[in-house]
Amino acid sequence: MKKTGNNEQIKVNKNSYIKMLNKRIFWDLKIDKLDYKQDKQIIIERIAVHGTENDERIMNKMYRLNTIKKCLMNSYNLNEKVIKYYAFTLKAKEEDFKCFMKTPVQMSC
Repeated sequence: MKKTGNNEQIKVNKNSYIKMLNKRIFWDLKIDKLDYKQDKQIIIERIAVHGTENDERIMNKMYRLNTIKKCLMNSYNLNEKVIKYYAFTLKAKEEDFKCFMKTPVQMSC
C-alpha cells in the first residue's frame, strides 16, 4: 500500500505493473492473462533474462527482494551472465543458483 499526503492508504494493484513491462519479454504468452502471484516464477525469470533496466525497476516494485532471490536461485533457465549479475546484486554465491555449473557436463555416447 502507498501512503498519500493525508495518511490515506491506496492499495496498489500489482497486476497493473505487468502491463507496464516490455511486451517482447512475453512473446509466447498472453500478457493480460498473467497474474503477479501465480506466475511470479516466469515473470521474474523473463525479466532477469530478457528485460530492460526499466523492467527490472518494475519487478522491484512488484516483488520483495527475498521473493526475487528465491525465484532466481531456484530457476533452471538462467544463463551465466544473468547468474553473475544477480549473484552480485543479491549478494549470493553463483554456486547457490540451481542452474549454475562450474564445468560443462561431459556426455558420453
